[in-house]
Amino acid sequence: MTRKSFAVIFILLLLSLACSFSMPGALWKPSLPPTPDLDSANRVVVDIPEDAAPTLTPTLTPTPAFVPLEDILAAEKATKEAESPEAETESKAGICINPVLPNLFKAWNYDSLKCPAGSGVNTWAADQSFEGGYMFWRSDRKKIYVLYNGGKYREFDDTFQDGQPESDPSLSPPPGKQQPIRGFGKVWRENNLQQELGWATGRERGYRAAVQDFEGGVIFWSRIRSKAISLSGGAWGF
Repeated sequence: MTRKSFAVIFILLLLSLACSFSMPGALWKPSLPPTPDLDSANRVVVDIPEDAAPTLTPTLTPTPAFVPLEDILAAEKATKEAESPEAETESKAGICINPVLPNLFKAWNYDSLKCPAGSGVNTWAADQSFEGGYMFWRSDRKKIYVLYNGGKYREFDDTFQDGQPESDPSLSPPPGKQQPIRGFGKVWRENNLQQELGWATGRERGYRAAVQDFEGGVIFWSRIRSKAISLSGGAWGF
């Protein structure tokens, strides 16, 4: 081989190398990911190994059901009524042999009065208002109850007899006031009630009243208050 031929071959080799670096796509192609398999709906089909961990199913929080406002208010009312003292009292009525008279039931409290001692009576009674309270008289037991405005009461026997002085002429009530007479007047004068009750503000009035005795006190229907009054442990209430 002549030097001239060797030079030509060397030049051609250099040109071949130069072309290979200027056009890499002709000599090297990048590896592409395989084309995924598609089903008939053109959805990708993925092969999951049998030993693969299961996918957790998300837990959906249930949407609370709508409850009308009137149902909520009715439920609250029923709860309060079930927890009220009246409901508790009604639940204890069944343990007593004698029932409480219907028109006296609202004033009954089992904790203080306990069960009725009898069936109750409809008896002649009288009451009278005073500056500091009022008096109530029951004919069946000839008792006089003095109820003070502060919530306390006292009990007295009615010892007045026909023929005894009905009042004290030496006492002069102020204008618009009265001195109590007969049984009320005797208790008032003999027990210093003038200082405790003051003068009567109206005249004594008689009426028929429901009265019922209990193991712990008494309940009667008050004409003045127009409601049942309970007496127990030295205190009176509705």
